[in-house]
Amino acid sequence: MNETKEELIQLGIIEMRERYKSLSREIIVPFEVDMELKDVIFTIPQRGDKKATAVDERYMKAAENGLYGELSLTLGVPREKMEDYIRERLS
Repeated sequence: MNETKEELIQLGIIEMRERYKSLSREIIVPFEVDMELKDVIFTIPQRGDKKATAVDERYMKAAENGLYGELSLTLGVPREKMEDYIRERLS
């Protein structure tokens, strides 16, 4: 394999978009990529960026639900009141 990292990321982007039939309008890359795709922007995260993706949000929600469920059982507080219970205790 004699491809450069730039060539590899370009090949990877094309392969993944085709394989997963991706229509994402933003692709996050670790460095500048000399490539253009119609209606797509490439973003290079800067140190400290906290941009959450839809997948991040889904995992966060699943983790939150699991935590609230466990705390609900342990503390004897109904699951639907758990968020308010935590806010009250923290303020």
